[in-house]
Amino acid sequence: MSNLKKTIVATLMLGLLIMAGFAYFVYTNIFVPNTFTPNGDDHNELFVIHANNIYSYNIKIYNKWGDKLFVSDTIYKSWDGTFDSNKVQQGAYYYNIEVIGEDNQLFVKSGKINV
Repeated sequence: MSNLKKTIVATLMLGLLIMAGFAYFVYTNIFVPNTFTPNGDDHNELFVIHANNIYSYNIKIYNKWGDKLFVSDTIYKSWDGTFDSNKVQQGAYYYNIEVIGEDNQLFVKSGKINV
């Protein structure tokens, strides 16, 4: 997790510049589930990553032999558990996620996802 300090500046309608006497921190957070179930029951159908305060995003998903099954450079595209339009077998798959936060810090997360 990284953070970026930002200061709030406001301009009044009369053109006066006021610098607020406080600052806030922006945290880059990422949540990766460990299981999803693309079985057609409309629950947990996609491998959805949740993150905030990110500037760029990249995910790659591999099978146990290292074959790349899924790639995306947008967090809004989630894996549906398919490869070449076919559902993958139930089991463990591996992901590698690289995120650059709004503070320009690289955040890397790798792990296992159960389908």
